[in-house]
Amino acid sequence: MNILHISNKPIYPLIDGGCKAMCQMLRALMKTNKVNHICLSTHKHPFKKELYPKEILDLSDTQSIYVETRLNFFKALIHLLFNISYNFNRFYSHRANAIIQKQISENNYDVIVLDSLYSCAYIDVIKRNSNSKIIYRAHNVEHRIWKRLHSEEVFFLKRIYLNILSKQLKKVELNILKKVDAVWSISELDSLFFLDKTKHVSTLPMALEFKDQLKEYSNTDLFFIGAYNWKPNLDAVVWLANILLPKLHEKDPSLKLHLAGSFSNELESQITYRQNVFFHGFVNDSNEFMMKNGIFVMPIRTGSGVRIKALEAMSLGVPIIGTGVALEGISEGEVFLKAESIEQWVEKIQFLRASASKREELSINARELVKSKFDLNAIDQLIQMELERIVA
Repeated sequence: MNILHISNKPIYPLIDGGCKAMCQMLRALMKTNKVNHICLSTHKHPFKKELYPKEILDLSDTQSIYVETRLNFFKALIHLLFNISYNFNRFYSHRANAIIQKQISENNYDVIVLDSLYSCAYIDVIKRNSNSKIIYRAHNVEHRIWKRLHSEEVFFLKRIYLNILSKQLKKVELNILKKVDAVWSISELDSLFFLDKTKHVSTLPMALEFKDQLKEYSNTDLFFIGAYNWKPNLDAVVWLANILLPKLHEKDPSLKLHLAGSFSNELESQITYRQNVFFHGFVNDSNEFMMKNGIFVMPIRTGSGVRIKALEAMSLGVPIIGTGVALEGISEGEVFLKAESIEQWVEKIQFLRASASKREELSINARELVKSKFDLNAIDQLIQMELERIVA
């Protein structure tokens, strides 16, 4: 098949779960198809061709289009007054629209994959100029993220604004679902939302490669790793460091918290409690970081979709404590400990730090679960089967 793959940001470097999910999709498509790859680039996510692996560049026609997404208060106000989603429309540019139109007019694509909601900003030009089957790769249900942010917000005016943003994005999502030929959702829970709103829905989980090296269970430090330009991560870690860690230090002042991830500068300025808090910034090998730094704590309260970092940690045998939201869609069996209130967090962390056998039990169970559900080769085959079904 001849396929066009469009992402809303450069895939490389693999700085967050979204990039890793896009990477897995692009590589799966390339295995048995001819693929052209277009990525939008922004001031926050610039395109650096030298960071793309040689095999990707050799096997796909890769190009980048810069889109200016920096906040423009005048445009934001106009969008608010006309009740149009500024979050979504920031990813549209006339230049990118013209380039994509030229690309699809010069190539007879069987399928166009729009990887993430914000890649769908160009769906109308695709519909007007192509008979290709359009697949929306949904990383989450976007408006739910903003709805949960709204529910957690205490400042009245900001609550109103977040509620408006959520409703605008829901309208965008519902409109897109009417225009695509298929939705490939990462999680079964998100698929339930899409099910009666579009032609064809499949759950195609994030695929993982499993390494032979397994974690050892003696380290009882805590850690978090993620991208801090994503508000659910930022809010979670600010609470973790400033509110939860002081409570934990009342029981054990020696407890260490390790924080890593991209856009760490947006985090450090908000951490006021720094006793035994270690900032690692962006780490080149996230697997090595997770293997070395103890227990993954995920006090995330907003967001939508499966956390890629949680799946990666489980594949490595890393013990996890998280909220129901943090581990949404990964709730089978005893593979992690769940905590919601601050009292539960203190209790579960103390318990898991004290029990090496429990850490090992959770880790082995988690690794077996993700092995059975997220195997790379099996999901790559599933993607090819879905492609053939859609174009048949």
